[in-house]
Amino acid sequence: NTLQGIGRSFVPTMAGLSELAMRIFAAFWLVERAGFDGICCASPLAWIGSFVPLAIAWLWWLRGQRRQTQLPAGA
Repeated sequence: NTLQGIGRSFVPTMAGLSELAMRIFAAFWLVERAGFDGICCASPLAWIGSFVPLAIAWLWWLRGQRRQTQLPAGA
């Protein structure tokens, strides 16, 4: 929500789509193979699916912040 509030909606949108994809994966693939246990895995997989794009974006931002602090004052 914070990212969307500051006008950076791409990453949260990708996280939401990734979460949806993981839920679809669980619904169609895991349920056939694992039954009820597959259904139980849907929510944790969705959280992981949304975490991955957010973690990548955070690491990318962190790398940029480190580069900015390492530049000389006149650069």
